[in-house]
Amino acid sequence: MKRRIATFLFLALIALFSCNSSNRVFEQYHKFDNATWNRFDILKFDVPAEKPGIYDVSLVVRHTANYAYDVLPVYITIISSGEERAKEYQFKLRDKNGKFLGKPNEDIFESTFPVHSELEITKAGSFTVKVENIIPKYDTPDIKEIGLIVNRQKLPEKTEKKQKKQSRIVFGSPRSPGVLYQHLPIISLSSESCFLSKSRLSNFFSSRMRAIK
Repeated sequence: MKRRIATFLFLALIALFSCNSSNRVFEQYHKFDNATWNRFDILKFDVPAEKPGIYDVSLVVRHTANYAYDVLPVYITIISSGEERAKEYQFKLRDKNGKFLGKPNEDIFESTFPVHSELEITKAGSFTVKVENIIPKYDTPDIKEIGLIVNRQKLPEKTEKKQKKQSRIVFGSPRSPGVLYQHLPIISLSSESCFLSKSRLSNFFSSRMRAIK
């Protein structure tokens, strides 16, 4: 029994990490000459959306240790299916003590900020994200790169129904039902239906460990 549980744990973790990596559909960075972002240099990212679904959009800021401000104010516009969503953001780069919040890598600090979660794309195609620097100066020094990351979160409900006929695997056999077969969460191998959450895995593992003690 312990060996079966250990096998399930191993395969479940593989499935979970595979889902996380396969969700990324776009990652692109704009590198600035002389690490300087000109006030009128509006960045444009064209994101392919080959399948309908729910997308999460995040912005990555890479700056040097000499960046002079506590925040980076930007204006972001998302254009999808002829509609525009625009919003001003104040991305915080320092804490109250003046320490940079980003992940350090030699003399570069990297911070990732959520821009739009659950952006619904109903038709295959693409959408555009524009990023404008709104610091009231002609040039903003010590900005190395601005990047955009897009992850595909899930499918709309109508499309999800089409996934029911896809094959799934479970551990155990209905002919010899045991604790594992009766209670383990089903794992779908489809990249379009990786909805196995960390909380479900955690709850399942905890209950199984208690059962075998």
